[in-house]
Amino acid sequence: MWFFASVRAKERAGKEPLLSTALFRNRTSNLGLITQNTQWLLLMGVSFVVSAYLQVVRHYDAIQTGVIFTPGTAGLLASSLAAERLAKRYPQRTLILAGFLVTIAGVGVLLALVTGISSPAPWIFTPGLLLIGLGLGAIPARGPCPAGRRPAGAGEPAPATRDEPRAPLTLTLSVNVPLGHSLPH
Repeated sequence: MWFFASVRAKERAGKEPLLSTALFRNRTSNLGLITQNTQWLLLMGVSFVVSAYLQVVRHYDAIQTGVIFTPGTAGLLASSLAAERLAKRYPQRTLILAGFLVTIAGVGVLLALVTGISSPAPWIFTPGLLLIGLGLGAIPARGPCPAGRRPAGAGEPAPATRDEPRAPLTLTLSVNVPLGHSLPH
């Protein structure tokens, strides 16, 4: 709350804040920020919870845990490599919904295969992590504005003191990486 109060105070004083509140009056931008927040919460949350489970409960070391995460990384890489072709073929909304559905299916598969088994084999994590990686990689990571729709001020040179187009993404990452790690507790 302090951050938003300080931003409003700077705007009222005629100074340029780090992040303009006008950004939050744009529905498209809000949907993009919500999508990015959810994507990062899922990525960081799943990474933290599964790696903590593997290391604390299953007593795997960091190398073994990393090897088990390989299918998730491969899925993320594969869908990211296909992203350009998919973006040309399907609307952004379809890709976002499909990506989240595949990710949720991956979480479901992961939980279904691991839950109830006292000592699951390491390969049992593969289908769920692969689906999670495929789903998260399919969600478009480009800015919150769809092609052809630009907010006022877009394309204008940014002040020398900061990189305005990256401010929402930087804020999203700064908030959600620690949040994704802390929420499972």
